[in-house]
Amino acid sequence: LHVARPVALAKAHMSSGTFLPTEGNVFLSVQDDDQPKIVEIGRELVSMGFTVFTTEGTHDLLKAHAIDTIELRKISEGARPNILDKISNGEVHLIINTPTRKGAHTDEGRIRAMAVSHRVPMITTTNGARTAVQAIAALRAGAWSVTALQDCFPHLVRERKEALETVGA
Repeated sequence: LHVARPVALAKAHMSSGTFLPTEGNVFLSVQDDDQPKIVEIGRELVSMGFTVFTTEGTHDLLKAHAIDTIELRKISEGARPNILDKISNGEVHLIINTPTRKGAHTDEGRIRAMAVSHRVPMITTTNGARTAVQAIAALRAGAWSVTALQDCFPHLVRERKEALETVGA
């Protein structure tokens, strides 16, 4: 049962057509209040072999904890390449971004829009990020399977079959 929640998240992503990556590049940028919660997540991603792109504040925090990331300038700073370039070029496979502001014209809004249009999974909470990292670890370990709903509830299949036979008789 320990693996159930993370694997459920992975399966939900699969069903929506956005797959959690088991390798590649991750963009990780969180608001100040979330920074203490993200250190272990960054450490786990790097230890699994992911290349992690970060913005300045997240980069500095993780660097202070001996976690190597690649710093990207914020979109609003106008420097290139930025996260939008990386997404557009297919160089980002997962986005973890806890927004500070809302709206389509904010950096966060532009990242979300680009993620959706390029089918890149995006996580917007630290709890979701922790679960996503656990799901990625489970996918890499092969610690999941698919079970038909009928196999979980065979008595419902039997009851439906009996009801159909009664109606047809």
